[in-house]
Amino acid sequence: MAVGTASGTTYGTTALAVAAPIVVTYYSISAGDMLYVVGCIPRGTLRYRCPDLTVHGKTKIAIDGKDMHILDDEGKDRKVPILEKILQKNEDSKR
Repeated sequence: MAVGTASGTTYGTTALAVAAPIVVTYYSISAGDMLYVVGCIPRGTLRYRCPDLTVHGKTKIAIDGKDMHILDDEGKDRKVPILEKILQKNEDSKR
């Protein structure tokens, strides 16, 4: 598990370092011949909220630069960062 630390100085007094676990949720979303890996930090930042998705379920997505908009099971549009784009090879492209 990854651990993040923070330390600092306040008015000449050194603050204590605090270790906190960093939990990241990853999603693999297949769309046509592309596999997108997206991730978010649950309850972390206000910018990226984790979508509520069903494993092997269907959803609607839209690509917006380096981000993906996902329509989750609650019907809410969730914006998450795209971490990887992987081209999936099918049988027709091998010929």
